[in-house]
Amino acid sequence: MQDIVKFFINPLLPAFLFLFILLLKKQPGRRHIVLLCLYLYAVSIPLGTKLVAGSWALDDTFNPDKTYDAVIVLTGMADASWYLQRKNDVFPLNCYYRFGNNVERIITAAELLQGGHAQKIFFGDLREQGFSEADLVVDFLEKQGIAPEQVVVYGEICNTYDEAVKFNQCVIKEGLQRFLLVTSQMHMRRAAAAFNKQNLYPDILSVSKGSETIGWHDFIPGKNGLSATQKLLYEIVGYVGYFITGKL
Repeated sequence: MQDIVKFFINPLLPAFLFLFILLLKKQPGRRHIVLLCLYLYAVSIPLGTKLVAGSWALDDTFNPDKTYDAVIVLTGMADASWYLQRKNDVFPLNCYYRFGNNVERIITAAELLQGGHAQKIFFGDLREQGFSEADLVVDFLEKQGIAPEQVVVYGEICNTYDEAVKFNQCVIKEGLQRFLLVTSQMHMRRAAAAFNKQNLYPDILSVSKGSETIGWHDFIPGKNGLSATQKLLYEIVGYVGYFITGKL
C-alpha cells in the first residue's frame, strides 16, 4: 500500500499526465505550456515545502529536567534495500551500518540515554524480505555503549499505527509513565496523533529539522526540491488516510 501511495504522490506524475493530454490535443496552447512550466517550477524548488513544513511541524515538548522511562524511536532508519541487494555477497555485512536519512532518530535516542535523560529505548522491528532493522539497530546501540537491557524491541511492525499500538501494550505491561517520542520533524504530526489516539500523549522531540532560513538557493529547481515535495505530500496524504480510517 505504501509503495502505491508513493507512486501516486510523485510530483512529476501530474506533469506527465498533463503532457499526455496535450499530445492528444495535438495543438497545445501557450497557456497550457505556461501552466505546466509554473507547476514544474513550484514542485521542484525547496521554497514551497519549506514554507508549508514550518506550519506542519510541531513544537518540541521534551523536558531536559525529566528522566523518561522510555524513548520511543520510530523505525525506517536502515537502508534495507542496500542489505537485500547484497544478501548473497561473500563477505558478511552484519558489522556494517548502512542507515538512511532518518539515522538521527536512533543517534538522538542513544544520546538521551547516555546523558541520563532516559532509561530505555523502545522500537519496533520493521522487516522486509527477511531483513530485520531491529537486529541492525540493537547491534549498533551496543557498539555505542548501550547495555542490552536498556533496549526493548516490542515486536514486528509495518507502519506508524502498529508502533503506537505495540508500544501501548508495553506501557500496560511494564507500567511506563514518562515517555518521549522521537522521529523526524516532517513525520511527527502524524506520529504524535497516532500515539495520542492510544491515549499515550508522549512528550515529543523532532529530529532532522529543516532550516527556517530562506535563501536564494530555495528558488532553484532540482532533485532536492522534488524529493522534499514528495516527502511532504506523503505525510499529508498519510495523515488524511489515518484520519479517515480512524487511526488518529
